[in-house]
Amino acid sequence: MITAPAHSDFAGAALVSPKGRLLGVGSIYTQLTAPGIGAVPCNMYVPIDLLKPILEDLINSGRSREPPQPWLGVHLDETYGRVIVIRTAKDGPSARAGLNTGDIIVGIDGKPVQGLPDFYRKLWATGKAGLVVSLSVLQGDKIRSIKIQSEDRHKYLKLRPGSKYTKWS
Repeated sequence: MITAPAHSDFAGAALVSPKGRLLGVGSIYTQLTAPGIGAVPCNMYVPIDLLKPILEDLINSGRSREPPQPWLGVHLDETYGRVIVIRTAKDGPSARAGLNTGDIIVGIDGKPVQGLPDFYRKLWATGKAGLVVSLSVLQGDKIRSIKIQSEDRHKYLKLRPGSKYTKWS
């Protein structure tokens, strides 16, 4: 579920229907490409029905018991269906593999990508964290194949003492 206008502090916020029914929980600040308009900042909410099966795990440990999805340590954006690297996590998998700000990801494991949702669907379909992901990346005027050893993001991110928020190192 997507809401707009966006608000940077909506992570964890409740999305409630006009009748007071909980519909979802705020997840990330992102953008949606609207035809004829362009990129619109918005918030994505996880539907409450998707949380019910893992709610006990989230309360007890802050995460699902399911195997972690592959994490590449990269912050991406989308423009006209192209997936662009905005930044990489310091010493994270993508930075170590040579991915750079401004690179354009055009494929994953030999399959073309069209936008962020398609990129993440294909990334997560490759398997669990720890596998090697092969990206086709436009760097300057050349397309390179970059192999990235994915990780479990929870092993990389660290809590700041006294804070409930995580940080990029």
